[in-house]
Amino acid sequence: MEHYQCDPVELSEKQVRDYLVHCRDVKGWNHWTLKIALTSLKFYYTHGDGTSWHIWDLAKPPRYKPEITVLTMREVRAIIGQIQLIHLRVAVSLMASCGLRVSEVVSVGPGDLSQREGHLLVRAGKGQKDRYVPLPEVLVPHLRELWKTHRNAKLLFPGGRGREMKRLRTTTTPMTIATLQRIVRLGAKEARIHKTVTPHTFRHSYATNMLEEGINVRLLADYLGHADLQATLRYLHLTPSAQKKGYSIAQRMVFI
Repeated sequence: MEHYQCDPVELSEKQVRDYLVHCRDVKGWNHWTLKIALTSLKFYYTHGDGTSWHIWDLAKPPRYKPEITVLTMREVRAIIGQIQLIHLRVAVSLMASCGLRVSEVVSVGPGDLSQREGHLLVRAGKGQKDRYVPLPEVLVPHLRELWKTHRNAKLLFPGGRGREMKRLRTTTTPMTIATLQRIVRLGAKEARIHKTVTPHTFRHSYATNMLEEGINVRLLADYLGHADLQATLRYLHLTPSAQKKGYSIAQRMVFI
């Protein structure tokens, strides 16, 4: 309506298509934004007046796979070292040390930690599947001390406005994902890491660094919660040793 300055019901199929092309080429919308727009328009026109256009099947935007950003272990430590608030630093440390998704780390409960077995139980990860991941011993005292500051029975990282102690002890609402996203971005900036860093970057880095240290790919897939081994294999070419080996092979591929 804003683009054409008229009631959307009056638009033709070509006009809707041209609008989507404009959003892609002029506004620079990415795959996900275009997909949301296409789905919304399809719902509006299909359920509004039963319009059946070919554009709904033809205009599906190709999926864009962004380049994977990987941090070295030194860079990960540098970022975490810039986080001053203890509850945020411990949360990011756990996420980076166990290869967790940001949604998984905020949901961790005190009962999910097992120092005796040396693992962390990740409940209802992607695909609603539970899995176990190794828990570094050095993290356990920090996790325990953090829990003692609020003693919430369900959450290790409870959320609370102003972090009021009474609220933290009883709340069932975890720390927000947006909070971790913001603190990671600021930590990378303060550490002068000139890469696009998000919480998920730590997961990519965990996988790549684990492979560099020689972990079995199938075992790493279990730790990451990958149902498809191909999702894990994509990290192989990102390891420094793999890059070095590829360069060495390329030097022998001379045909002159």
